[in-house]
Amino acid sequence: MRRFVVLINILALAWSFAHGHAQAVFENPPSMGTGREHDSASNSEAGIQSGGHSPQGWSGRLTYPFTEMRYELQAEIIRPQSSAVLHSFIMPEEAGVVKPQRSVKKAFLFSAIVPGSGELYNRSYLSAMAFLGVEVGAWLLYAKFTGRGNELTDEFELYANAHWDEQRYWESLARDSGGRCSASDRACLEDYERESFSHFLPRTKNQTYYENIGKYDQFNAGWDDSQSGDARQRDSANREAYTFMRLDANKQFKNATRATTVVLFNHVLSALHAAYTTHRYNQQTKASMGMRIEKYNDELVPTLAVDVAW
Repeated sequence: MRRFVVLINILALAWSFAHGHAQAVFENPPSMGTGREHDSASNSEAGIQSGGHSPQGWSGRLTYPFTEMRYELQAEIIRPQSSAVLHSFIMPEEAGVVKPQRSVKKAFLFSAIVPGSGELYNRSYLSAMAFLGVEVGAWLLYAKFTGRGNELTDEFELYANAHWDEQRYWESLARDSGGRCSASDRACLEDYERESFSHFLPRTKNQTYYENIGKYDQFNAGWDDSQSGDARQRDSANREAYTFMRLDANKQFKNATRATTVVLFNHVLSALHAAYTTHRYNQQTKASMGMRIEKYNDELVPTLAVDVAW
């Protein structure tokens, strides 16, 4: 809107000058006066020479086309309560022509917390949508893989509870001890287990419990389809099936971990990208153009101003 007002003012000044010049040339030769006093004298003289038919005032305007406007602006400046004329010819930088710089730190922090928000602050809408889309997609994949991994974990734990028995395991260790421990002496069997094997059976059914019974041969005898019933064997089909069930569950959890890695990298990349693009924006050359009132030889005159910042 301000640019439109400035353009109208410039066109009006050009039209007034051209129109006055044309009439002055055809009706009265230009005078070389420079002020209101000379304007009056010239106009009076022109009126006498032409018998009172010459349009009064054109000789003064030819000598200084902006004279009348200058005095109007000076009068408006003296009366600050009315500044319409002054504002018609001034386009300040505060009007938004010169874009303010943006904070690199804010852009970095915003995207470090929520990827894409720094780009949104920088008005890079496509980049903001891209980083935010990666963030949402990665978290959705994490939820999907984690949920599936938990389902498979529940399945292989139920399978182990149905096909693996602790009592069979302790009986196999009692036989392996050569009569040192009886099947009912749990303390003796645990000591023998720690002395003879690299792993032990936890007292609670935790993650280590379900890992050990399928991973190590010493727990083979606890499976209900073991043919030998002895430790250090590998003859249970149920154990093999259980092992693959655990592998499937672990794959889902590994995929969930990869999704969190994508989330981490997305935060870092978005923060760096937001900071870089904001820095580039601040370094771009910006220019503004408008009308200003400048003081020249103790007089206020309208000037065309161009501002460049980089």
